[in-house]
Amino acid sequence: MRVPTLWLFHAGVVAALQQFAMVVLAVLGFALLSRYDLTGPMLVDRADHVDVSPLLSWACLLLAMNVALTSRRVMARTAARIRHISHGMNPAAPNAVTRELLVRVWLAAIAMAVLTLVAPPHIAVAAADLLGWPVIAAVGWPALMSIGVAGFGAVGFAARQAL
Repeated sequence: MRVPTLWLFHAGVVAALQQFAMVVLAVLGFALLSRYDLTGPMLVDRADHVDVSPLLSWACLLLAMNVALTSRRVMARTAARIRHISHGMNPAAPNAVTRELLVRVWLAAIAMAVLTLVAPPHIAVAAADLLGWPVIAAVGWPALMSIGVAGFGAVGFAARQAL
């Protein structure tokens, strides 16, 4: 039986799309609030690049954790699919595949959570600088990493439910 990979990551895709919408709203809201000096500066000028406010990075990360935890119906459906595939792949040890998936997606979510809070890599800053939009790297890095946290986190919670 051939199963599309997207079938197993349905909760992650839904959470990533929800996180994308939340990040867009958070960045727009933060930009509006910082324009009127209610949150402090959104961007901090460094000697060689533009950095995003740590408050915005933490907001993206906390929103991602919230999104990963809230998709109950989709998460239950994904957990049932993971359980079905895991039992079909290894009937002798049905939870082995699920545990392996759980470890891998949790490691990816933790790594992306850490990357959300650090500055973007110099190659991304240089590429954004070449395009004339250094702000893209500063704001886009924590936004993209938080989308990964939401997606992998949701699949991780679904895999935990599948055990």
